[in-house]
Amino acid sequence: MDNLKEKINAIIQSVESTNQKFEIQQQSFEEVNQVFDQFDTNVLDLINDQNNIRGHMNVLNDTKDNLIDAINSIAAIAQQSAASTQEAATLSMQQKQSNEILLDLSKQLQQVVVEVEKSIHNYRVDKRTKTTKKIAFISNLQKGHPFTELMIENGEKAAKKYGFHFTAKFMNRFDKSEQIQMINDVKKEGLDYLIIIPSEQKSLAPVIDDLYREQIKTICVDADIPNSKRISFIGTDNYEAGKNLANLIVKQLGGSGKVILSATNINQENLKLRVKGVYDVLAKYPNIKVVGEQSGFFDNQERVKDFEKIVKTCGGFDLAAGVDSDFGTVAMLYAEKHDISNKKFIGFDDNPVNLQAIKQGVLDAVVSQRQRLFAELAVKKIFDLEAGKHIKENDLLSTFIINKTNINAISK
Repeated sequence: MDNLKEKINAIIQSVESTNQKFEIQQQSFEEVNQVFDQFDTNVLDLINDQNNIRGHMNVLNDTKDNLIDAINSIAAIAQQSAASTQEAATLSMQQKQSNEILLDLSKQLQQVVVEVEKSIHNYRVDKRTKTTKKIAFISNLQKGHPFTELMIENGEKAAKKYGFHFTAKFMNRFDKSEQIQMINDVKKEGLDYLIIIPSEQKSLAPVIDDLYREQIKTICVDADIPNSKRISFIGTDNYEAGKNLANLIVKQLGGSGKVILSATNINQENLKLRVKGVYDVLAKYPNIKVVGEQSGFFDNQERVKDFEKIVKTCGGFDLAAGVDSDFGTVAMLYAEKHDISNKKFIGFDDNPVNLQAIKQGVLDAVVSQRQRLFAELAVKKIFDLEAGKHIKENDLLSTFIINKTNINAISK
């Protein structure tokens, strides 16, 4: 019995010891569970912190995006403001001309009053025959062309205010003899002053010299014939305009790409100077290549066909630029039949077709002149000559850029 009791006590002790070990093990499990619970908590906290960091990063990204949008908006507003300033500058020039016309007319009226007073004082009134000076404007474009339409309209208004007779003639055949024939026609009708956009220099220079010998003075606008006896030129610094166009090409291409240049008549002096300005700037960028050059077509349908041939011959292009006001129409016609998603087009002048082409995403930008002022300034010069005043030989107006960002400021 004693032996049995000892065995039972041993078993009980063993069980108790085992229980104690189980309790210790259980306690260890609980401690481990607590550690894992703490680990889970820490992981959840880390996840929450990470989510918070992500949230802050998203806020920062949103802030960055908002900042970029704000910068872009500021840039857009700046470009629109610049464009509005350029438009305002043109309007200001035009207003200045109107004010000068009013001043000239006021002085003219004052002189008439003085002469009337003298006549009354001397009890003598002389009978005078009023002669109206005749001005002819000869364009190098067809009637209604958007480049010259407002120019001629403003010139006609100025002439009317000054009491001059004003008539305009337009091209139809676009050959060298057509402008000479128009000059002969207006001479027969009586002519005192000629305002002309010459189509080319060589054949017209001697004609202008002959007019000068006949006391008929010529003012060239838009394109010049400096080696003639024309008395003045009003237009754009075309070489600088070409350089501006080239800088725009460089910006659009990022310094690398294939370019096609296009013009109605590369031999016309103003277009020739623009092309020279383009080449002189692009010579500094060896990765920009002029792969094609187009000229010789006044009909836009024929011109776009020729443009397509040049594209095929040179194996494609990245950017096409026109140095005359009709290129926007050519680009629009080309876009109707071809994918231009990876192509860029730059035009010249702010005529309605070009502005619409920018809005539709065909033209990326244009270099714009202030051509609407040309004829009006010419008429003012004629009045000054009649009044015995000295006139400047050259008046060169600046150009400015119109693009997708500032188009709305221009076309309002």
